[in-house]
Amino acid sequence: MSNYVYPMLIGFFFSSLFSMEESETSLSIIAGHHVQQRRKRQDRSYQGTIIGKKSRTFHFSGIYDGHGDNEFVVEHLKKNMHKRLEELLCREDTKKIDKKLFEELFHTVEEEMEEFAYGSGSTATICLIDSVKKLLHLAWVGDSRAIVANKEGEIVYATQDHRFTHGGELERIKDHKNKPGTCIRYSRSMPTMITHINSLGMTRSLGDRTSKNINPKIIISKPAYTRFNIEKKDASFIVMASDGLWDYYIFTPEIFIQEVKDRIKEYRKKGSLTFKQVKSIAKSIVESIPQCDSKGRLNDDISVQVIVIDPNSESDDKSCIEE
Repeated sequence: MSNYVYPMLIGFFFSSLFSMEESETSLSIIAGHHVQQRRKRQDRSYQGTIIGKKSRTFHFSGIYDGHGDNEFVVEHLKKNMHKRLEELLCREDTKKIDKKLFEELFHTVEEEMEEFAYGSGSTATICLIDSVKKLLHLAWVGDSRAIVANKEGEIVYATQDHRFTHGGELERIKDHKNKPGTCIRYSRSMPTMITHINSLGMTRSLGDRTSKNINPKIIISKPAYTRFNIEKKDASFIVMASDGLWDYYIFTPEIFIQEVKDRIKEYRKKGSLTFKQVKSIAKSIVESIPQCDSKGRLNDDISVQVIVIDPNSESDDKSCIEE
């Protein structure tokens, strides 16, 4: 079989500037995303606005990296995660946006997929930005990572992948991994390092009912969560991506983030930042990574989102396009 493979490029997808008119001091969010399907065709990306109580608007971004025999789970997440969050935000008894709300969100979506989640699963990393209160919320399961950086390109926050190499996750599962029926795979080069349990290389996911039924204490759907004040954290931009990106930059995420900062700075010199420019940054990130590895094998699918927090942004297009 020939090692030459035609790249399967699924256009670029973007959303325009989300205008937050509730307050003169509210932040402006301009975001763009790009998806390139190379091997599994199970990467999904969604960006848009969602509405809370009193018609209050929020920016939502979600990255979903599916795995398994079919695309049911990852498609369901892409189409429904933001809708379920919007429903929770509008619910009368929702008093605040916190960890419990996001845990309920992930639990609700997990239950919706119970009947068709035996052959597949997915990561989920979502970002909710409240431009009035200037709060950024992140919730995630799996290894699709989000990195938050300041104007100098310094990393101020990075999500931790839910893998068996993560100390906190190893501590969580240590008393459960020897349950009968649990299949553990260790690294060939490091015999004491767990790489997979019940065929999964991550400790948290949505879907994957087969693995979870074998040992429900190992693979869980409860998300990790954090929130912080954007101004106090000096957050300027966020990059969210599936592991196809982060595995390529495994030793140099700081250098990569600096490159994104330089692109943003370059565009700002020309005037106000536009959604087309942010979209082009996301696109260039993906296209900079080789289609194949050194042995001619296709590299993993890649989804990338770049979210710029910029009160001086302008947009010449009010449309919102999503994959």
